[in-house]
Amino acid sequence: MTGSMQQRHHARALLRECDRLHNEVAGIKQLIQNADILRRAHDTARFERLLFTLDANRLAGLVELLRTTDHESARLAPIRYHHLLQALHPATTLGKVIQHIDYAALRPDARPYLLGPFLNLSFGNAFPRLCLQRSNPASGRLVYISPNGPSEEDAWRAHLPAIRDWLGGDWELIRHTVSVAELEQRTPLPAAFPFNSRSLAPGHLYAGVDVKTRQHVHIPFADLPSGTLLAGATGTGKSNALHILLQSILANLRFFSSVYLVDGKDGVTLQRYARIAPGKVHVLWAEPHLWKLTTHLVEFMRARNADQRARNIDNATGNFVALIIDEMSTFTAKPSGDAKHPDNKLHARFLDELAMVARRGRSTGIRLFVTAQEPVAEQIPPTIRANCLNTISFKLPIDAHATALFGQLEGLPADPRHLQRGRALLKNGVTGEIRHVQFPVMGTPR
Repeated sequence: MTGSMQQRHHARALLRECDRLHNEVAGIKQLIQNADILRRAHDTARFERLLFTLDANRLAGLVELLRTTDHESARLAPIRYHHLLQALHPATTLGKVIQHIDYAALRPDARPYLLGPFLNLSFGNAFPRLCLQRSNPASGRLVYISPNGPSEEDAWRAHLPAIRDWLGGDWELIRHTVSVAELEQRTPLPAAFPFNSRSLAPGHLYAGVDVKTRQHVHIPFADLPSGTLLAGATGTGKSNALHILLQSILANLRFFSSVYLVDGKDGVTLQRYARIAPGKVHVLWAEPHLWKLTTHLVEFMRARNADQRARNIDNATGNFVALIIDEMSTFTAKPSGDAKHPDNKLHARFLDELAMVARRGRSTGIRLFVTAQEPVAEQIPPTIRANCLNTISFKLPIDAHATALFGQLEGLPADPRHLQRGRALLKNGVTGEIRHVQFPVMGTPR
């Protein structure tokens, strides 16, 4: 009886163990089933993630994804991406028709991959494709390969404004070969940065920082034309730029025999410079004194021209004379409403002489700088403006004023009607080159 009881206990224990093993096996099967479901779901998600032809926004972050994804995805992604570019090109005939892509609604981080189709830029019947191995969109580096080449550098450069607008930021073409174009996003210049006297260069006029190249702009005094016009509405940074230009001149006084600062604000702005080099730097603001000065400068030009003829010299390369007239409009209007007033005759002579200085002063070493809020006849006479071949233009919100200085506004480095404070278009009237520059902010002028 005792043995029978032991057998029953043993049998029950075996049954319990069987149940436990059965449940464990069932659990393992469920885990395997769940894992298989997850794997299939993962494969499906991975497959759908790479269906760029169904949704171009799936390209977003593709370069970053390939650095962390599995081998199969890394193998398939470039194939699917190239297939999409082929399907979008009108010269190819693929079995599947790609629906129209709303480029304006495309996610920003998907846009670098479709830059060619967006610009309709193709070489050899193929859009340039983003190199997924060498590019890093997150850090501002895009490398495009033209598989059917050759790539055209001029075409890339012509499209830079559209590239900047669509991708956002300041993109530049930094390298180009027959089949590769490399774009780099430059860090934006700060809205304002302080002036540093170490930016000045001996024998050169300092004209700020080139927004495109981030390089300081220096113009040799010997290469300046007779006249330079600084234009810009109130509050655009024109007065600050004038003080920066003055720092260039005052730091290079050894190259100048005389510097005349004509203050259209009754000496309030420029008088502080009078003590720098008495006898060489002169500050004046009364109109009769300016009238006498232009007469003196015309006589000076004639005398120096005679000396140059005797010495067989075409242009002065030193002993320059700087004439800076701030707020030209102060001196443009006639002194009297009485047409017979003697001051009106002196004033008319002054304008003629100033135009002569602007027209012929370069060869004798005279460098004229004139500021005006608007490039209109009421502020600066056309004969003087026409001979100010260099232009430094800050914001000119009125269309007519902007076109008066630059003609057609399309194709300029920046729109002169929408320049931010402190930025200007620098036009070289001799070469025709136009640069987008930003002037540093100067503290209290010294």
